[in-house]
Amino acid sequence: MNDSSRQGLAFRVDQAINLAIEERRLVGAVVLIGVGGKLVYRRAAGMADREQRRPMTEDKIFLIASVTKPIVTAAAMRLIELGELRVQDPVTKWLPEFTPRLETGEAPEITIHQLLTHSTG
Repeated sequence: MNDSSRQGLAFRVDQAINLAIEERRLVGAVVLIGVGGKLVYRRAAGMADREQRRPMTEDKIFLIASVTKPIVTAAAMRLIELGELRVQDPVTKWLPEFTPRLETGEAPEITIHQLLTHSTG
């Protein structure tokens, strides 16, 4: 990524962050963007604690309790895109010890697709 591209990216990302903060859709954020294994953008913006008026810092630790599903799903979709994972694959192909049982004692075959769509029951 050349300097001109990096500056254009930074400008667009800065605009998006600033607008989200102005519109109160975000209180604060830490954004890191990597391209080709190199960090090309970094910024801490807004507030880490709005009530205490403490600014956001790049080393802020976030509690992300309920966002693991979209993160894992995004990673899985990337693996599917790369051909490393198939939605038809049984989960046991990747996690052989994952053998939940039904009330009957039967071990159903659960697929990646069922996990990603939360349709395993």
